Amino acid sequence: MSLDLTEQEIAEADRIARAIGWKWQRVSTADVQSELYLWLAEHHRYVVAWREEGSLGLNKLKVSLRRAANKFCRREFDVMKPMKPQHEYSPEACAALL
Repeated sequence: MSLDLTEQEIAEADRIARAIGWKWQRVSTADVQSELYLWLAEHHRYVVAWREEGSLGLNKLKVSLRRAANKFCRREFDVMKPMKPQHEYSPEACAALL
């Protein structure tokens, strides 16, 4: 299956990835960009349908890409939380385990 995405759709995904990826410190902008490309591929039929709606369809695409990017960033942020001190082992506990 060939994906016939326009330059405008790809540029919009890049712009949204940079804007949202910049706000999340623990998430790489390149990861967000890859996730949005994947979203465009998985939801290609919506993109094609929205393309026929003109500016209204472009707005729908922007909203959907922002939601997908924020959802991805929230998921990644929750996974990569720093360890809290109560979960760390003290040097004495490490020595006793070894």
